[in-house]
Amino acid sequence: MMKQSIKHNFFNHSRAFLLSGVALLMGVAPAHALPGQNLKTVRQWAKESFVLPPALIYNPQYDAYTGIRTIDGGLLALYVKVRPQDQVSVREQIVTQLDKPKLSFARNDAEGLKLIERIYTPEIADDFRNSKYVAQIGQTDFYQGKRFVYTTLQQQGIRRFSIMPLSELNQSIQRQVACQNGHCVVYQPFYPPKRGAGL
Repeated sequence: MMKQSIKHNFFNHSRAFLLSGVALLMGVAPAHALPGQNLKTVRQWAKESFVLPPALIYNPQYDAYTGIRTIDGGLLALYVKVRPQDQVSVREQIVTQLDKPKLSFARNDAEGLKLIERIYTPEIADDFRNSKYVAQIGQTDFYQGKRFVYTTLQQQGIRRFSIMPLSELNQSIQRQVACQNGHCVVYQPFYPPKRGAGL
């Protein structure tokens, strides 16, 4: 009986180790944080990711947590905005990649969808792929999925993908309209911010 128990435990540990190894080889992060989760979870997710910046630092200029990482094809930045009510719950995440001309965060771009899948999950990539196009404000496109709202931007070598709760759609559109009039500070992870620049 004890031999069977030891054998069973050994099998379970070996299987878990094997699955972890496969995840490492495939570049899949063991955790995937999303808007609505707490900042601690997002920090752990970024730390364990093979794509995202491993360390997020509070950036007072944008009142958000930011980080930059060198990846294949350029640089990738993560911007995490938390809800002002509690300063813990994540309201929005923006992923920005620089100098990857063939990549586009578009619903029909295989490379962009693959990167979204690596950063988040296949379910998120599918939700974005099947999302409904809502509006274009300036150079930012808005999409409504079944799980989240997504925005994309392709500008001057910068590829930007944002994910936020469904409840944020109207407010996000209003904020973007205000940005067109230069009434907001826009996160520029690679270049010095330009006055009045919109997303």
